[in-house]
Amino acid sequence: MSFVNDKKLCSLGIFAMKFGRLLLANMPTVVFAAAGFLSATGGAAAFDLSSTRAAPEGNEQSQFSDSSSLQAAPQRTGFFVDFVPVNEARIGLNAHNPTGVESGVDLKGEALSSPIFKTNETSRYRWFIPRLNLGGSLNTEDGTSYVYSGLVWTIPLTERFFVEGQFGFAAHNGKFGNRNYDNLGDCNWSFREGASVGVKLDEHWSVLAGIEHLSQAGLCSGGNAGLTNYGVKLSYAF
Repeated sequence: MSFVNDKKLCSLGIFAMKFGRLLLANMPTVVFAAAGFLSATGGAAAFDLSSTRAAPEGNEQSQFSDSSSLQAAPQRTGFFVDFVPVNEARIGLNAHNPTGVESGVDLKGEALSSPIFKTNETSRYRWFIPRLNLGGSLNTEDGTSYVYSGLVWTIPLTERFFVEGQFGFAAHNGKFGNRNYDNLGDCNWSFREGASVGVKLDEHWSVLAGIEHLSQAGLCSGGNAGLTNYGVKLSYAF
């Protein structure tokens, strides 16, 4: 009997060795097959601790949620485009060139875009990125009226106070060669520069007070007296 038992044990040992060699030789196949089986049967969830926790009620996010969903969106670096054509609207009144021949009050309207491109909030260049503007000014006493467009730089001084500069071009209806009007030369265009100080009233509303000047820098014949207006504007940021 002992001989028979020894023979069986020997056979089992040889079988175990062959099976072990076969298993090692085909280990990648075994691993992939096991993974596929677990995935198909849902058994893979056993390796995810989040699946063993109860789901949070309502819209509350569980502390055991997938870590990828808890990571903040990566902050973009460098310059990138995130442009909104109309991001702010303004209305206002101007004292029309009070030191010149023309007089009266101007009714003003203006729309401003978002910055033409953006950078992250810590960049030292962010205040140099301009916005675009498009506006118009209507004189109430038959003086020079005009439309304009250009670039706007808005720089905060504190959380509430800011300063602003504008530069661009204007198209006007100035009376060429008529000295009863403030002369802008024998052309219907001019440069336009502006500067303002402003205060934020809340998240959306602001008030600005400033000065603007129209001139063609002597590039047109017929003189260049120019226009200098002073005004206030009420602004709403969307």
